[in-house]
Amino acid sequence: MIKKQIETDIASNVELLEKNTKWCQLKKNEQICISNILRNQYIDFVLEKNRKPNKNEKEFIVACAYLEIVENQVDISTHELRKYFKSRISKYDISIEKL
Repeated sequence: MIKKQIETDIASNVELLEKNTKWCQLKKNEQICISNILRNQYIDFVLEKNRKPNKNEKEFIVACAYLEIVENQVDISTHELRKYFKSRISKYDISIEKL
């Protein structure tokens, strides 16, 4: 009985891990949704505080965006989200300078 429970737990964990897709595996509309959420979170922070966020504040931005992304039922790992966010920060800063 315990062995069967362990096997089902392992199977459910494998299913959860498979749900975390990479950026390139997402549909285009999901990528756009995530991109808009991250961009809005970052720009709102910068305009509100009048400065760029530090490392901890960037993690907070990613965490808040991740919660909103999960509400939109998009499956992506936090690692992929962080990686994408870090690659886009310079573009966000350029768009803020244009405002």
